[in-house]
Amino acid sequence: MIYRRHYIANRQVLADSGEQTWDVRVRDPISALWVEFRATNGATHNVNNSLPEVIDKIELIDGSKVICSMSGVEAFALACYSLGKFPYHNFTEWPGDIPVIGIPIFFGRRFFDAQYAVDPTRFTNLQVRIKWNLANVRAVGATGYVTGTAYVTIFADLQEGGGAPQGYLLHKQIYAFTSAASGVVYIDLPVDYPYKGILIRAAKAATYLDALLTAVKVTCDADKFVPVDIRMSELMTSYPFGSPLFNYAHDFHLKNADTYYTILKREERPAVDVEDTADCVVGLFHVGYGEGNASVYVAGSASGSYRNISAHVSGYLPYGAWHLPFGNPEVVEDYLPAPSYKSVRLELTEGAASGACSVVTSQLVRG
Repeated sequence: MIYRRHYIANRQVLADSGEQTWDVRVRDPISALWVEFRATNGATHNVNNSLPEVIDKIELIDGSKVICSMSGVEAFALACYSLGKFPYHNFTEWPGDIPVIGIPIFFGRRFFDAQYAVDPTRFTNLQVRIKWNLANVRAVGATGYVTGTAYVTIFADLQEGGGAPQGYLLHKQIYAFTSAASGVVYIDLPVDYPYKGILIRAAKAATYLDALLTAVKVTCDADKFVPVDIRMSELMTSYPFGSPLFNYAHDFHLKNADTYYTILKREERPAVDVEDTADCVVGLFHVGYGEGNASVYVAGSASGSYRNISAHVSGYLPYGAWHLPFGNPEVVEDYLPAPSYKSVRLELTEGAASGACSVVTSQLVRG
């Protein structure tokens, strides 16, 4: 096959918030769609305000037909699990710096999957649609993103000469809710296509994922077949084809006694390099749920001024999301055969209130 990259949008300037649609004018199969997003930090700093959080939705649509629909944090987390590592990123809080992220969305099992990809010839009017707001986390300005500095680049990885693909992976947020202190959330899943996996996200400051959602169950035809019924803590520690140990770079801007926040929300381990000044000693004391206290000393005294601090962070659960796979991701025969059942239900047991929760399904569409 011949592989090439097609720009749908090329370093396009965006307003501080909005929604925009781009036509996809290609005929060759699309293996992956990439969204690169960047903006400039304010003159003071831009703490705990990562770019995926300002992207409300990334979609690939054909009229009313949805091929992909996820938030920025969901798309980034799913990309981490698809790749087994973080995609390109520059998570920086430093004044005047330019954070950048590249989010790939796979329509096959891997890059340039010869069998599975989106075939534009089978659709009428393929479009990419993105909704964003630079002020989702904090206001645009000196301690957020600078107004007028948002840019987006969108491109498609194309493959030609290998024949028509057999189908594609459909990724879609199907449910979002705020967790309660107790109870069970029942989510009836579509039974139209087999399931490759389910991304489950639950996020709240100073709270573990398995405290927000304590158990996961997938039941088919009212318990006729139960492929998953397990505590969330045990799901994370022992499930086959589970999470790799992720690693990424994060440039913090901190003073003594500040709270730092990482992208990884479980068992994070920040290894620190000080970038700012001589005779500066920094300790980032982690608790294991993606945040902790910073100790910043200069010449033996606690620093009341912000310092540029780089860290190499390892851990689990990007943005508090866990990916539940059904079998070997490479073997489509392993996927959960939802069309064989009249009902498939996801049951999430709640354990703590006020968590931001969502569910993204990845299904294999044939034809």
